[in-house]
Amino acid sequence: MNQKIETLKDKRGLFKNVPKFLRTLVRQRLREWESDRETFDRLVLENRARLKRLYALLHVKPDPYAQKVLFENKPPEGTPLQALRQIAKEKNPEVAATLVRQHRLPFLLVESALESMPSDVALAAIASLSLEELLARLPLMGRRGLIQGELREELLQRLQTADRSQTLSYQQAEAIVRKANLDRDLSRAIFALAQVQDRQDVKLSGNTALIVDVSASMPREGECLELAARVAFLLDAALVEGSKMTVIACDRDARSLTIRRGADVGVWRERMHFPAKENSNLSSLGVGVEYLTVSQIEVQRLIIVSDGYENHPPRLAGAIARYRQVFSCYPSVNLVQPPNSSRQLAVDLKNAQLGYAIFNVDRHFIGLNALLPCLARQQNNDIITQILNYPLAF
Repeated sequence: MNQKIETLKDKRGLFKNVPKFLRTLVRQRLREWESDRETFDRLVLENRARLKRLYALLHVKPDPYAQKVLFENKPPEGTPLQALRQIAKEKNPEVAATLVRQHRLPFLLVESALESMPSDVALAAIASLSLEELLARLPLMGRRGLIQGELREELLQRLQTADRSQTLSYQQAEAIVRKANLDRDLSRAIFALAQVQDRQDVKLSGNTALIVDVSASMPREGECLELAARVAFLLDAALVEGSKMTVIACDRDARSLTIRRGADVGVWRERMHFPAKENSNLSSLGVGVEYLTVSQIEVQRLIIVSDGYENHPPRLAGAIARYRQVFSCYPSVNLVQPPNSSRQLAVDLKNAQLGYAIFNVDRHFIGLNALLPCLARQQNNDIITQILNYPLAF
């Protein structure tokens, strides 16, 4: 019996013809852009190569203006593309600042045209850029050393008067502050856009273990682990009556700290006064979890304040796995880390297939109040996590 095998080849895909309806839709959108010169000029300025490719691949005939700007490379006078060419030709910061204000030219294109970014041009860019692009360029401005003097004042005013309808997430705000190395006032203005919930409105239930890395590698202020003290104070104030908090200090060994509930943040600072030991960088976070296991302390959440690094057994990931086996429970794991911390703990937990969350804190501790809302949202998912992780017997 003969079998005829027919091979079907798809005629659509990469470097193939697209469906006719898709070409029609793209042609309609291109015609809409061409009818609005200002919109089209902005698109050409930021996506010139992509637009040319779109016209060419889909065989769409451009209108006379698009033909002149895109394919003949002759933008009319007064257009943003012509202004950018003038900046690249003259290399004059004063002319560049004027054109940036007039045409709202993108920061990166202006810097590329000038081969640098003078402060007066950057000042013009701050006034003309949209808030979204301005926030995206702050890390670059910080690396260039531009955020100082008159530019800093203009930036602060722009952030303080910005429209709050488009808010940032805490993670976005923290990343901007860290990468741009912003001072306290600018950081406060950035976090104001994130609209961090007031910590006084958040309450947490269930027992909590706070494990603090007190090794020499942890950053200190006056020999005090300021970050750990503030985290402990926030947790203590948020826990409902009947919930317990166990505080454990770890380097190579673990020791429990006993502090009365409702203590002032100053009391926590005194208890977190751990002078760095000379020539001693050994740290183990797993020893704190082992302490909980041996002491038969069952908790619903683990809060670990560290620089994200440990170099001494027992390791954190293995200790958490053993803790789960002993108590048949799945406490949430939260890493609270200062800026520029290591990712070692996160990688270890991921490789061990243990769920965790990372909360990076800015160097001014301005966004620290966002920790409690994050823990509260996680608390609402605890019952779902327990159901999913519950061992079923068949």
